[in-house]
Amino acid sequence: MVSKNAPPPPESFQKELWML
Repeated sequence: MVSKNAPPPPESFQKELWML
């Protein structure tokens, strides 16, 4: 899950893309 309060790190973004 991506936090709206703070920008997600590149690592998290890549993980989300992988999950998608």
